[in-house]
Amino acid sequence: MSKVEAFRALHHHRAPGDPLVLPGPWDAASARVFTEAGFPALATPSAGVAASLGYEDGQVPADEMFAAVARIVRAVDVPVSADVEAGYGLAPK
Repeated sequence: MSKVEAFRALHHHRAPGDPLVLPGPWDAASARVFTEAGFPALATPSAGVAASLGYEDGQVPADEMFAAVARIVRAVDVPVSADVEAGYGLAPK
């Protein structure tokens, strides 16, 4: 099963009232700690990643944010959801 399929299954195959708890790693080391604790997936927090890189939330350059998320993803074998601030796309009109 791919990570995408595993992540989808975590969302769709839950009993009512059984929340999906996803801890928020800010770097590769914290991601490993969470997976070793048994969490089946992770969700990076933009504020946590920003702080670990020395920035305020919303101020991380895109290349640094994506590099940090990539390090987290490479460090673990579980699905990772990423909060990448405002998405770094074009501003809405």
